[in-house]
Amino acid sequence: MRTKQPQVFATFKHIGQWQRERLTQKDPDCFNQVVSVKRYLITVAEIEEPIGVIQQRIRHLWEHSDNANDMGPLREAAAEVGLDLGTSTGWGSKRRE
Repeated sequence: MRTKQPQVFATFKHIGQWQRERLTQKDPDCFNQVVSVKRYLITVAEIEEPIGVIQQRIRHLWEHSDNANDMGPLREAAAEVGLDLGTSTGWGSKRRE
């Protein structure tokens, strides 16, 4: 039997409780013709990046968003990394580009 290489990938997807529960399986099983008898170790770690990169991503989302429900969460995320979005200037300004 050939050993498979580890699967490593990066994602912007938030890994919360729901995602962790979806990956957790306590017992082996066979469901829909898929036999699950091997165990896997999954590690979730934040990738450290410069604050400027994070701020740039938030600014991009701010300028391209067309959902008013995102305004508050984006402001909060910006405040966490020291980014002042000011008033709504720029909000959705590039969403049609």
